[in-house]
Amino acid sequence: MRTFIKTLVIAITLLISVSSSNAQKKKAPVIEIPEFAIDETTKLVVYNEVVQQKGTKGELYDKALAWAMKFYKSPSNVLRERDKENAKLVARSRFYTFYTDPKKGTKTRMGTIEYTLTFAFKEGRYRYEITKINYKAQSYQGVEQWIDGNKKEYNYATASYLVQVDEELKKVVADFKASIAKVEKAAESW
Repeated sequence: MRTFIKTLVIAITLLISVSSSNAQKKKAPVIEIPEFAIDETTKLVVYNEVVQQKGTKGELYDKALAWAMKFYKSPSNVLRERDKENAKLVARSRFYTFYTDPKKGTKTRMGTIEYTLTFAFKEGRYRYEITKINYKAQSYQGVEQWIDGNKKEYNYATASYLVQVDEELKKVVADFKASIAKVEKAAESW
């Protein structure tokens, strides 16, 4: 009888300690999903803007090309179309996203996100468009599916990927806008 009571006391103690340790586990923080612009015709996420900028279309094209050559690690692989005559530049690039475990805090690489960046130039202005943003897999998997999925049922992982995609693409935009807007000093002639 004593062994039964001791076993019962041990079992109850273990149950209480397990249930209290479960109550102390961290819950995944709720991440606010950024707003994405969706193109009406393609139904794809798009970042686009027409920017007023001094310069001829050739000068703006040259500045954008110089930016791409400096910004991307392997510009010959990234730049898919260089058309100075029609003032068009197309790049296809990628970056990694990471999953940070909210309980352990460990960070692991999730996968690769690809996007297409297109520039068009006219006198005194240029237009950029980032589209075809997708998770690199055997078939096309646009980030639009994560947005729709999060509308139906919140998912910490995809919400964090969407935040990373938005932050990374905004960095790209800010970097080339700053680069193209730079006024270069004319070299002194001797």
